[in-house]
Amino acid sequence: MVGDRIYDVEGAATLGMPTVFALWGYGEPHESANAIAAASSPSGLLPLLQGTMQDSTTGQ
Repeated sequence: MVGDRIYDVEGAATLGMPTVFALWGYGEPHESANAIAAASSPSGLLPLLQGTMQDSTTGQ
């Protein structure tokens, strides 16, 4: 899931889905605390969604 508010991160976690936090959205950076990653721009999503960046929670 991609979200820009803590409600997105929390809602996805309730359903067992990881979230990539969209730093360019409406939320504050601290709202990304429980996301697996954060992207500073839409183009920054591509490597994350393709799995070319390590998951910060598992190191894989």
